[in-house]
Amino acid sequence: MNDQNCEKNDMLEEFPSETTDFLSRGAITLIKAPPPTYILIPVAFIILLFIISAGIILEIGTIESVETQGRFSLPETRAIHNNEDVIISNDFTKLGEKVTKNQILAITIENQKIISPLDGILLRKFYSAGLRIKKGEELAIVAPLLDWRIIFEVPEKDMLKIKTGQKTIITFIDITNKKLSIDGQVTDILQLNGETGIYASTFEETAPVKELLDNNRLQMFGKKVKVQIIIKTRTVLEQLEDFLSSH
Repeated sequence: MNDQNCEKNDMLEEFPSETTDFLSRGAITLIKAPPPTYILIPVAFIILLFIISAGIILEIGTIESVETQGRFSLPETRAIHNNEDVIISNDFTKLGEKVTKNQILAITIENQKIISPLDGILLRKFYSAGLRIKKGEELAIVAPLLDWRIIFEVPEKDMLKIKTGQKTIITFIDITNKKLSIDGQVTDILQLNGETGIYASTFEETAPVKELLDNNRLQMFGKKVKVQIIIKTRTVLEQLEDFLSSH
């Protein structure tokens, strides 16, 4: 009887032990088994996509800018003025013609010579044979062959915002009625004829733009353009920081 009870107790002790070992082995197997690859790849891709999207959203922001009107110009443009009343007797030049420094452009009946102040092109011409020119009037405008730029004026309320180095976007209609846009930057703060708030911007002369300007100087000189000056670009993150700091 005692032997039977002992045998029975031994069986009861061994059974839980076997059950425990089985569950332990199963638990260890479950812990050590890696997730299937077909689950890991999509999860990793979703996480990466989220990180990229968050970065793009934080970089997107608003642009503060000033818009105004400007015109194509050349930095060394020189106007030739008349010092006294004269009558032109001989005219040796044509509008748009290339001229050299000290070249004789015309002669008056008093045998006075009107000469070019620099190498360049005759962009404006206000004289012709037989025409009387009054004292102080412009006779011509000569400009160099290079160095186009944009001259633009900014309202007084925006003057303090404009600084050299700021990006500009210049939009205009070319001679074929095609809309073009070129990038540039503010290079000079000018004072023309006593006026303040006037600035100059250079721009990137890509091959098509350079060809357009060089081959159509008469049409492009003084041509009006739209100028957008980029004051500051504020990202979403910067705007969020400003919002949190003000609350």
